[in-house]
Amino acid sequence: MKFRPLLVLTLFTLPALALLVWLGSWQLERAAWKRAETDSYLAAGLRPPADLETLLCGDEVVAGQRVALEQEPSGEAVRLYGVDAGNRPGWRLLRPVDAPDCAEGYDTVLVETGFEPLNGDVRAATGEFRLSRAPGTGMFTPANSPQANEFYTLAPEAMAARLAQSGTPSGDVLVARGAQSLPPHLSQTPPSRHYGYAITWFGLAAALIGVYLALHIARGRLIFTRSKD
Repeated sequence: MKFRPLLVLTLFTLPALALLVWLGSWQLERAAWKRAETDSYLAAGLRPPADLETLLCGDEVVAGQRVALEQEPSGEAVRLYGVDAGNRPGWRLLRPVDAPDCAEGYDTVLVETGFEPLNGDVRAATGEFRLSRAPGTGMFTPANSPQANEFYTLAPEAMAARLAQSGTPSGDVLVARGAQSLPPHLSQTPPSRHYGYAITWFGLAAALIGVYLALHIARGRLIFTRSKD
């Protein structure tokens, strides 16, 4: 075999190939993480309900555990963007309850009490209460608008200003309520979708290699020769 690589094409192909392989590997890692999170959430839901002190004052806070509230959420609601059980977008209505005595840095925990669709009437939340992690932020997450009572992430200080005398809520956990078996960040992009993304990236990497070799063959820079016996 004789191979004389094209310099410019090779300089382009190598980093592009490395990027595609990295993206595919990253999606495999995301799929494994998402599967572990899903298994943990579902397993936690099988445990008997417990009060906030039991759930938040232990060694580890596990999302998905059922919550037995000892206090009715009350006061003004803050609106956190999310989706309902049918994946329809809108505002999750959160009201505070007192945090357990072990809480450090916050006074209340927000509890989901209703849902306000972007187009529709407000409806009360139903179903079991479950401990949930605060929604994550991404590159395209909009900025919070406290004046309009529109939040995309938990913002304790800004939310505290709207909750008046209720105190500062936790920025790490909240109590979700609804019929969903999984929270949106787990249900909207399941592990199978990450595997699909990984196959796409690895497929593009294979296609890039194929194009690279085909161009070299077409220009006579990659020649396969038979060995002479």
